Amino acid sequence: LLGRWLARSRGLNPAPFMDLALVAIMSGIVGARMFFVLSNLDYYRQHPGEMADFWNGGLVFYGGLILGTVACLAYGIWRRMPLWLSTDIVLAGVTLAHAFGRIGCFAAGCCHGNYCPYPWAVRPQSEFVEDPFKGQPVHPVQLYESFSLFFLAGLMVWLVREKKLRDGAATILYCLGYGIIRFVMEAFRGDESRGFVLGHWLSTSQSIALGLFLLGCGILVGRFRRKNL
Repeated sequence: LLGRWLARSRGLNPAPFMDLALVAIMSGIVGARMFFVLSNLDYYRQHPGEMADFWNGGLVFYGGLILGTVACLAYGIWRRMPLWLSTDIVLAGVTLAHAFGRIGCFAAGCCHGNYCPYPWAVRPQSEFVEDPFKGQPVHPVQLYESFSLFFLAGLMVWLVREKKLRDGAATILYCLGYGIIRFVMEAFRGDESRGFVLGHWLSTSQSIALGLFLLGCGILVGRFRRKNL
């Protein structure tokens, strides 16, 4: 709905964006589940029949973002949609949806935080909470990220509608902004099932967040050199 509204505000036909939303949702779920299975490969080697049971939990946002991006780019090229403006509009919708999704994570108890000594700590009892945090005061990190994403989505919507800037500005903001948000939020996470690289110095999500931030920097530098930001 946000994508349709933004498309109309920029004088584009909103119909392809409704189709694109379906492509993004379907490919995003598949990619998110694939990434979760790969992150827990030892378990699914022993229980291969559960690989497709995404309704029992187990979706990783970055997996959905990666496969969803590839699928949406392919669809956009096929429909000859304006690349940068379409990417801006789609990512604004993805960011808003992600903000609501983190509220779902909080409600389910997954993606929980680590120990929190402050008054706003929560005590999750969900089956998704890993030891030793079950029933203990932890950071409501899902809500931290949700609030950050709502703010980021608002900025992106403003950039899409700000016609003085060239198309692609919201995409750059997403890469830089979400890269920073996710990298910082990982420091407050208490679940270790998402995996780590470099021992326990850097989580898998932090390494991808760093790559996303560098991608945004690369796009920004490239567009400044062309003087068309």
